[in-house]
Amino acid sequence: MGRSEIDICISPTRGHAYLNTLWINGYSGGYPRGGGIKKIKLILRGTAAMAELSEANLSRGSFALLCLICASFLISSIFPRPLGYLAVAGSLVAVCLWLISADNLEITAPKPAVGLYALVLGLMGIGTIRNPSMGAIARLAAFMAVTSLILFLLVHVVDFTKFWRWFGLVSACLVIIASPTLFIEQMAIGPVTLTDWTTTTPIVGTNNITSIFVNPNMLGLVCAFAIVGLVTTQQLTNLTLTIVAVNAIGLIASGGRAAQAATVAGLGVYATGFVYNRYATTLVTMSALGGILYVFLALFGAVPGPELLETVSLTGRRQLWVAAADAIAKQPLLGYGATDTTAVLNQYLGESRFAGYTSHNSFFRMALSGGVFAAVAYLGLHIYSLFQSGSSSDGLASHAVLWVAVIAQLFNGSSIFGLSPSSILFAVALGWALRTVVE
Repeated sequence: MGRSEIDICISPTRGHAYLNTLWINGYSGGYPRGGGIKKIKLILRGTAAMAELSEANLSRGSFALLCLICASFLISSIFPRPLGYLAVAGSLVAVCLWLISADNLEITAPKPAVGLYALVLGLMGIGTIRNPSMGAIARLAAFMAVTSLILFLLVHVVDFTKFWRWFGLVSACLVIIASPTLFIEQMAIGPVTLTDWTTTTPIVGTNNITSIFVNPNMLGLVCAFAIVGLVTTQQLTNLTLTIVAVNAIGLIASGGRAAQAATVAGLGVYATGFVYNRYATTLVTMSALGGILYVFLALFGAVPGPELLETVSLTGRRQLWVAAADAIAKQPLLGYGATDTTAVLNQYLGESRFAGYTSHNSFFRMALSGGVFAAVAYLGLHIYSLFQSGSSSDGLASHAVLWVAVIAQLFNGSSIFGLSPSSILFAVALGWALRTVVE
């Protein structure tokens, strides 16, 4: 029986890259005669072909990822959106140039994850071909390039202990600069004006804060990732605890209940694995997924549920989810492609005040973009990553962060495909979990 992996080695000669040798199951020139392939590995070898990634390269990778996420903040901020897109584009070009110049980059991904990911993209591509537009084609191309770069390459050159430390500091600064708007309606910082948020239920005696973002939910999500990332990767020194506390204030003051639930889920599953073992983590994951499925089926009346589910406030999401389900029922197999899903939902929302909103659920959005099978594959990709990282001996931290992404996606219209901060953070969480599976 051969080894269960594919190795593809690419070596540059005189500045040009070429396919040097395709190694399959340990030998070149043919295909394995026995054993299944479980892992796909791509190794980009430079002049120091056999050297491990240096500490300096890992620090650069961590900083590159941080810069990319900070650039994406501008897309969802009070600054002009084109400025955000330019910043993200510049960051991506810089990251790609650095990766090309780096030595011995190894890309490894589990075969099931690659298959599910390819299926999602393929179905979205077919849906886009059936409903073509320049915007949809450009959006799909960006999805394929950016998300693939993050999932299968960039996360492999990141020291996540450093990354989450730096990310936590950045998010804490965002909370601190917005803190005066807890008590005043707006605050000017030079040409920029920070305002509070008045459409959600505030904390007693205070306002909800947004910091530089146009919506407090984004600040809450950023703080949620920072808290779980810090707690699971850092030594809990006084400095770390202070940064966590500042982010916790931001999480609560933003009023984002989905982000708060995601934080509780991430910390809860981490505590379970830390106190007990990875088998307990697996049981918690199974129970949590079953509970989530039951709640959603009960919300739509598919199974009996408590009356509480009929009265709980979802701030319009119930209406959006019903509209999404109606739209999916019209084109269940291939969806509408990588189009603007708000235009699709508007046809089913009529004169509702929620017209112009997204589905506020990543899995509904995937069904709208690529059909039911794409949504099932997308869900399967996350479930696979949850179970594999949860059962890995060193994957508990990434497992906890991935739970933040999964819970947030139940109430967030973004997915791992996109340039917004939420999309990039979701992709980072998934990519980190997949990395721990193959390490």
